[in-house]
Amino acid sequence: MNIARKRPNYSTSFNRSGVFLLDEFYSVFRDEVSPYLRTYPSLKIWYAECPSREEASRLAELLGSEGLPRFEIYATHHHRAHVVREQGRMSQWRNWDREKVFYFHHSLAMDGPFNVFQLILFNTTVKFPANKSHPRMVHLFLQSLHHFGFLGLTPRPGRLTKLLEKDFGISGAGWFKKLW
Repeated sequence: MNIARKRPNYSTSFNRSGVFLLDEFYSVFRDEVSPYLRTYPSLKIWYAECPSREEASRLAELLGSEGLPRFEIYATHHHRAHVVREQGRMSQWRNWDREKVFYFHHSLAMDGPFNVFQLILFNTTVKFPANKSHPRMVHLFLQSLHHFGFLGLTPRPGRLTKLLEKDFGISGAGWFKKLW
């Protein structure tokens, strides 16, 4: 008798939102990305085009629930007014959130790398002109990602996938691992 192993449904174990809404994306994070990240004594994470302070806070909660207590999240957005509004809301955060999460302006189309990260998440719902911005964004992610670090694109990697294939291994469901 052949009994197929059923994959656990992680959607009930954590109150997910934003980048982790898709079960397959979340499963790859739990099964492949999280164990890799646990090998580091502390993590630097960039959440590019992070939609809100709540989203960054939920990511911090998720990392804690995955046994990753030592981290800094650099949440960025390209609209200055959006960043100012979200920074104003940060006074309502718990103390540990304020110490681990930084929210500031950064334009993927104009600014350069500002740190080296083990994990980069990118919210692909933001519209950028594909012909000019996409190659620049891929180069920026390559410069900013630690050797063998992970890049997570959600909810749909789309046209960026073709540009990423050269320098990244594809883990599936919008996850890419830097090959060098």
